[in-house]
Amino acid sequence: MLTSYVTVILSKLNHRHIVNYLGSQGWDTGFVEIFMPMKKGTLAGLVRKYPSYNDLKKNGNTVLLQMLSALDYLAFNKLIHRDIKPDNILYDVTNVKGEERIVFQLADFGLSVLQDIGRSQAGTIIFMAPEVHDGDKQQTPRADMWSLYVTMLWVYNEQLFRHSVETGRLYRQSDVRRTVLNIASTSKDLQFIRSMAIYDPSLRASAAQILTGLRRQDLMTNKTAGPTNSYSEWMDTVRTGKSKFSPYLSRILEF
Repeated sequence: MLTSYVTVILSKLNHRHIVNYLGSQGWDTGFVEIFMPMKKGTLAGLVRKYPSYNDLKKNGNTVLLQMLSALDYLAFNKLIHRDIKPDNILYDVTNVKGEERIVFQLADFGLSVLQDIGRSQAGTIIFMAPEVHDGDKQQTPRADMWSLYVTMLWVYNEQLFRHSVETGRLYRQSDVRRTVLNIASTSKDLQFIRSMAIYDPSLRASAAQILTGLRRQDLMTNKTAGPTNSYSEWMDTVRTGKSKFSPYLSRILEF
């Protein structure tokens, strides 16, 4: 049943920042291949090719907005990607009035699932939302928001996050969770999106909420979004033992 639902949805996706779906195979084998058009490269490759601070800021700011738009569209269609990471974000270079511009597109929907069905573990450990990694609770599109936040830490190399990943110092989920939450609590540069890193998925910001906060409703599919929960207020509930996640987070964060 999963096969028919997901392939039908993928075939109907039509968004500027999602790669066109050309077909698929292997759903009955467990090794699904989703066929998409070829692009110039991946976000991961672009970051490594242009690692200067200015290039990272420019490309990072662009990919953040474009991926928020893509994830809002997926959420509107009740679909969870479940493998957001730099290698699954492709780019092309277009020419607009003599100026070259990079356009990013989300690709590789082999692990995608309808939000009413998703419960299994899926994705890449470093970028995987906690609830997806644990694989025992119903998942929502807000899982992709955690993964996008981690992706942005990787792109900007915030507090040497990418360096820690690529040197093998950061690979266990518990260490990733600790690092992500510590950066969200202390980073001034990424304070404007840290509600994407709220551990509790029911309180984590949606793509629509972040876009609304950035005053980019023009990039939204659903033009309405509720208020965004405060990361600092949520963390206060964790520290005071008022969150259901307090016992676990107090152990990994050591407070």
